[in-house]
Amino acid sequence: MRRHRDDTNSGWAHRLLRSLRAYNGVYEPEIYNEIRRFGGSEVYARIITMKCRGSTSLLRDIYLGSTKPWGIEAPSDPPIPPEVLQSITTLVQQEWQSAVKAHFEAQQQIQAHNHAVAATTQAALTPGVEPGPSQMPGDTGPQTPAQVQSSLPPPPPPPPPLPDAQSVSDRFEQLKETARNAAKRNASKKCKIAEDKIQQILEQGDWTDALAECLIDLCIFPYTVVKGPTVRVKPIVDWIINPRDPTQKTPQMNNKAMLCWERVSPFDIYWAPGVSDVQDANIIERKRLTRKELNDLLDLPGYDTNAVRAVLSDYGRGGLVDNWDQTDAERAILESRENPRFNQSGLIACLEFQGYVQGVYLLQAGMDPALISDPIRDYFVQAWLIGRYVIKVQMAPSPRKRHQYYVTSFEKVPGTIIGNGLPDILTDITTVANATLRALVNNMSISSGPQVTVNDDRLADGEDGEDIYPWKRWHTKSDPFGNNTQPAISFFQPQSNAQELMAVYSAFSNLADEMSAIPKVATGTPTAGPIGRTASGMQMILQGASKVLQNVAANIDRDIIEPMLQNLLDMILLTDTSGLLNGEEKLKVLGVNVAMEKEAELQKKLMFLQLTANPIDMQIIGPKGRAVVLKDVADSLNMPGADIVPDEEELENQAKQQAAMQAGIAVAQQAQQMGQMASGQQQGQQARQGQHPMQKAGAMAQGMQSPAIPPSGAPHLNLTQGMSSTAPAQGGAGLTGSGGNTPT
Repeated sequence: MRRHRDDTNSGWAHRLLRSLRAYNGVYEPEIYNEIRRFGGSEVYARIITMKCRGSTSLLRDIYLGSTKPWGIEAPSDPPIPPEVLQSITTLVQQEWQSAVKAHFEAQQQIQAHNHAVAATTQAALTPGVEPGPSQMPGDTGPQTPAQVQSSLPPPPPPPPPLPDAQSVSDRFEQLKETARNAAKRNASKKCKIAEDKIQQILEQGDWTDALAECLIDLCIFPYTVVKGPTVRVKPIVDWIINPRDPTQKTPQMNNKAMLCWERVSPFDIYWAPGVSDVQDANIIERKRLTRKELNDLLDLPGYDTNAVRAVLSDYGRGGLVDNWDQTDAERAILESRENPRFNQSGLIACLEFQGYVQGVYLLQAGMDPALISDPIRDYFVQAWLIGRYVIKVQMAPSPRKRHQYYVTSFEKVPGTIIGNGLPDILTDITTVANATLRALVNNMSISSGPQVTVNDDRLADGEDGEDIYPWKRWHTKSDPFGNNTQPAISFFQPQSNAQELMAVYSAFSNLADEMSAIPKVATGTPTAGPIGRTASGMQMILQGASKVLQNVAANIDRDIIEPMLQNLLDMILLTDTSGLLNGEEKLKVLGVNVAMEKEAELQKKLMFLQLTANPIDMQIIGPKGRAVVLKDVADSLNMPGADIVPDEEELENQAKQQAAMQAGIAVAQQAQQMGQMASGQQQGQQARQGQHPMQKAGAMAQGMQSPAIPPSGAPHLNLTQGMSSTAPAQGGAGLTGSGGNTPT
């Protein structure tokens, strides 16, 4: 791996050094030699550094802003719990039984009503009953057919239909759909809780710092590397409250194993040279450990304690020098670190391997034979080597058999892991720009003042031709050859090409904007031209830059964020016992969406709020739906949406209070109306009591002529229309025909 990487033709070690030199503003060694041989200016225009800073800041807005570039999405069709299905089945059976029972009970009521109507009618038509007043209390006399009909009880409603198989099946599916929607809502709530928990794990494991450093490397080097999650022992301070005095707190230091992430330098990573996808590669990381970090390994499972103690004994005092890569010395100078060949810090070099190893070698290394089912097969392992000691060999815990290293590039190249960084993209442009800038400085230096020609043969004795100052007097002598026409001292002004060279430099600087797609406005530099003088013009320029950043964000999402989170979820599912995840959740990586729609999405939300601010839409979405949108908009504006908008429980309480208040108002209004009606009746009664005696007599006569419906007693049907109710009976019949005395 090292030999392939250091190969000048097919390797990339020289590209790493060249990128680091360009970022630090240092020329290549061969260019330095040419400049110093010429004696010109060594000025360096750090265009690449400016572009790296600008692109890093834009990427930080995407991945380190207030919006998380990832999420956990509930499954589209979560399973319904078995107990819920059983409850649905029981409920459908109960509803079916209730419907059948209600049908037959309604039929019985209809039959009973029909019998009652028939009996009442028969009793009214029975002969021998006098049509006069009966002996029953409250009976006022014979009744008309309409009065007898009105005294009958109202018919019962028709019986509900018997449920058929299709209706029962539809009801079952309806309840299942309701349960499925409830399962989706519960799964979404659980995913939200899981997101918060995972975010806490990432913050405790230094994921933000690792990602921030990764974004810097992404723009500088041909590739960037992030590692994790790895288990580390970190000191945690817990404050213990004194039970006797709660105001007193005592710090307590505890060492806790935590999942951590880190940025790995591109110089310290090696992989098999024949692979095109890093997921298929065996990887070796070179790291330098301190004595404290080795002491922490004594407390972690999976490490050979005796081997770690041997390392501390042999290399703990003077360290272990590792100078086996040709880039180490110059890299240390460019990174302002100690040259590793001296190692006055006492660091201990370590090689960590993650990849496949044949079972035979694992058995030779002392691994438990119970873990090696077939010595011929390869097994995915992790191994640590320090000097001549192997301090760790164990099976990798990842169920996907994937290592913990994630590699991506600013510009991906198909078929290889190595891509292109901004120094690779802008090398030619910056080379010409720097050459132009050096020529500009040299020309300005030469043309800054006059050039002097001194004829040393005509200078007087003791006159110094190198000493020039204002108002100097030059002492000369005659030319011994008699050629006194040539002056002893002459001056001329070299031509200045600064304006032309500056135009060339500006042109190549603008060309660097086009090549990198990172405009100057992204770094805070005003853009020349009318388009950059307005807010809308600057927005157009930034949107053009975001098009390229979408590709970069897609590389980060696909190669770093998604596999890293997948490994983390696997670790949580393997170790967590609280039921935080069930393995059916789906990862949702949003870096590209944030880059594309961060501003546009907010404008859409604000427009949605304006469009739905009307009574018709409010009746549809209700206060809960409105609260969801308000909370989302507040979060998008970096405002505490959870504190501004009340939660569902508080909204329900407010709705109940409002309903109770409206009910109280309705009751008060009804009571007021009843009071007004009672007052009106009382006034009418008083008015009748105070009327003329003739009017009272007329009212009494009118009341006697109106037939009264007896509240009780046997019905007496009077079929004689227009006959007085006090007419004597004829023929001894209880019922008389209409318009005659013939018995019916």
